[in-house]
Amino acid sequence: MKNNKLTLTIFTLLLTIGLYAQGPPGGGRGGKGGGQRGGQPDASEIFSKLDTNNDEKIDKDEASKDKRGKIAEDFDEIDSNEDSFIDLEELKDSLENRSSKRKPKKVSPKKLIKEVDDNGDGLLNALEIAVKRKHDLTENFAEIDTNGDGELDLAELEAYYANSKDDNSKKEKEIKFLILNETMKNNCKIIAIFTIGLLVSCNSHKNKHSHNGVDYHSHNDENNVNDKNNYFEAYSLEDESYGTKTEVTILGNDRVMVTNSLPNHKTGVFPNQGNPNSISAQNITYTFPLNPKYTGESQWMREPGVALNGIKFEPQTAEVVVCETGENYRVEAIQNVIDLGLDFNHAHVQPTGTYHYHGTPTSMIEKFDTGEDLVHIGFAHDGFPMYYSKSGKYKPSYKLLEGNREGENCTYDNPMEHMDISLGGHHDGTYGSDYEYVDTYGDLDECNGITIDGKYMYFVTNEFPYVGRCVMGEVETQQQGPPRGEGQGGREGGRPSIAQILEQMDANKDSKISLNEAKGPLKQDFTQIDSNKDGFLSKEELTKTKK
Repeated sequence: MKNNKLTLTIFTLLLTIGLYAQGPPGGGRGGKGGGQRGGQPDASEIFSKLDTNNDEKIDKDEASKDKRGKIAEDFDEIDSNEDSFIDLEELKDSLENRSSKRKPKKVSPKKLIKEVDDNGDGLLNALEIAVKRKHDLTENFAEIDTNGDGELDLAELEAYYANSKDDNSKKEKEIKFLILNETMKNNCKIIAIFTIGLLVSCNSHKNKHSHNGVDYHSHNDENNVNDKNNYFEAYSLEDESYGTKTEVTILGNDRVMVTNSLPNHKTGVFPNQGNPNSISAQNITYTFPLNPKYTGESQWMREPGVALNGIKFEPQTAEVVVCETGENYRVEAIQNVIDLGLDFNHAHVQPTGTYHYHGTPTSMIEKFDTGEDLVHIGFAHDGFPMYYSKSGKYKPSYKLLEGNREGENCTYDNPMEHMDISLGGHHDGTYGSDYEYVDTYGDLDECNGITIDGKYMYFVTNEFPYVGRCVMGEVETQQQGPPRGEGQGGREGGRPSIAQILEQMDANKDSKISLNEAKGPLKQDFTQIDSNKDGFLSKEELTKTKK
C-alpha cells in the first residue's frame, strides 16, 4: 500500500513538471508574449543610433561608434551585398544569426568565389571546393551545377543560396509548430518512461545473473561491437595530440585526399644521427580513381600509394653506392650498412619535412587495426586498396640472387659523410638489385598484389619488397624516376655497359680511355685490351673485351 502511494505521488509530481514545462500560452515563461528574448539587441534601435546622418545605411565610420565594437569588427561579413554599407536588413540578418543556432550564417557567393577560386577563373571546380573543405558545396555539387559543366559560377551559387534562404524560412515555421507538438509529446513520454522504469527495475535481475554467485553481469553487454570506420567512403581524420588533419571526399569518379601529412601516431626522434630532418606539416592533395581499372601490366612508381592517415609510401631511397668500375647499387632503406635514421615505423623524414614510410608502418597499423587479420592501411595511386596481413599469410615472390656482387673501389657519399663500401660477398638484401622476381615463388605478384574473392589489392609485407614498387592499374600520370632495376647514373648492379664505362672514365670526352683514365680491371688488363697498341682503349676494343 505504501509503495502504491509513493508511486502515485511521484506520478503526480512528474505530470505537474511536464505541464509547467509548456509555459503559459503565447510564449515566454511567466512573461508577456512577444518582445525581446534573453536580452537580444533590437536591430532597429542599434541602426537608429549608429546612422548619424540619417541616410538609411551605416558606413565604416559610423560602425566604429558601436560601443561593443562587434559591428565594426565584422563589417565586411555583415555587408553581404558588398556595397561598403550596412543596411537595416543586413544588420537584422547578422543579429539573428548570432542569436539563433537554427539560422545558418548568410553566405555571399562573391566572397565565396574569392576565397575558394585558386586558379582565378571565376569558377569553382570540385577539387578547389574539396581543398577548402566546403562540405555543403561538395555534398550538393550536382544540384548546384545546373548547367552540368562541372563548375559552379556566380549565378548558380546565388540561385542555390537564395533557395536555401527560402527553405530555412519554411523550416523555422515548421520548427515552431514542432516545438509545441513535442512539448505535448514529452508529457506522454515522461509518463511512459516512468512506467517503463518501474518495469525494468522489477525485471533487472532476470537479465543480470551470476555464474559463481558473486559477479553479476548481463549477456546483452557481450553483443556490443565498436563501430568500424569505412575508409572506402568519405572520412575526416583529425588528432589534436599529433596535429594530424586528413580529409577525404568522394567527388564524381575520384577519391580526393587533402592532408597535412602529419602522422596520427608516435614516431621516432627527429632529427637523429642518420636523419638530420625534422617533421613538419605539409599541404598535399592526392586524387585516386574511385573505380580502379586493372591492366595486368606493371608500371614503376616512386610513390606507389598513400596511407589512410595521409603519409605517403616511398619504399626506395635516393642513396646510391658508386663503384669506379662502373657499377651502381641503390641502397635499400631497411639494411644494416648505412644508417638512414629510420624509426620503429620504418619511416624517416625528407629535407622538406615530409615523414614517409619505407616499410611496414607499425604504429599506423595498430591505430587502424579492427581485429581482423587484414588491416586496411591505404590506397595505391591506381585506386586499389593496400592491406597488411597480421599473420603474414601472403608472401612476396622475390628471392635473393645467387653468387656475389661485382664492383671495385666503391663509395657512398651524402652531405654528412663519405664512406668506402666493400661489395664483396653474396647478395644479402642491402641493395635492391640483390633480389629478383620469380613468378609464383610466393603468393603476390611483381607489385606485391593479389586478387582475393575477385578483388585486386596490394599488401605491405615484412619481407622485400616491403611496399610494392609498381602498380597494376591505370594511373593518370606517370611518376618520374628510374625504372625498376636501374639506379642513378647507370644500370643497377652487374657489369656496366660500354656506353656507361666511357661516360664514367673518359674524362676528356675523346671517346676513348687512356691508361691514366682507366680504373679497376681495365687498368690492370690495359695492355691486353689495347690490341692496336696505340695507348688508348677504343669502343671497339672494349666491345671485344665484353664478349
